[in-house]
Amino acid sequence: MARIEYLSELEIKKFEKAPEFENNIERNYYFTLPSSIHKQVLTFGNDQSFIFFTLIFGYFKATNMFFELNSFSSIDTKFISDKYQLSTFDPKTIFASRTVQRYKQLIKAHLGVNEYSNDIELKLQNHAIELYNTPNCQDNLF
Repeated sequence: MARIEYLSELEIKKFEKAPEFENNIERNYYFTLPSSIHKQVLTFGNDQSFIFFTLIFGYFKATNMFFELNSFSSIDTKFISDKYQLSTFDPKTIFASRTVQRYKQLIKAHLGVNEYSNDIELKLQNHAIELYNTPNCQDNLF
């Protein structure tokens, strides 16, 4: 059986990399922290952590995905440094995996993203059944 390719290799690589923003207007939208999160991030204690958190927050907000540190754009790190008046980001900085997990949990909690579970699967199935049973829905499917 032949395998269908939905994305080319170039498209797959682009999909797995952090998003590339067109301009500073986009960067400002994605890298502006809500005040409630901004206050928490200020307690992290250093500029590197602040920039790292802001990057993963903005990239997640744009794509609903988390990316590795090596895929971060130097243009984005400079933008955040300038925007929040921080020291320059050092891409060689190492963050403990527990720290990264804590940052990710904070972001997901703030944005209302839940982990996929059996309970959520059941809710999705029920919702799909409800949608299917609405008037005219079945006529549009076939």
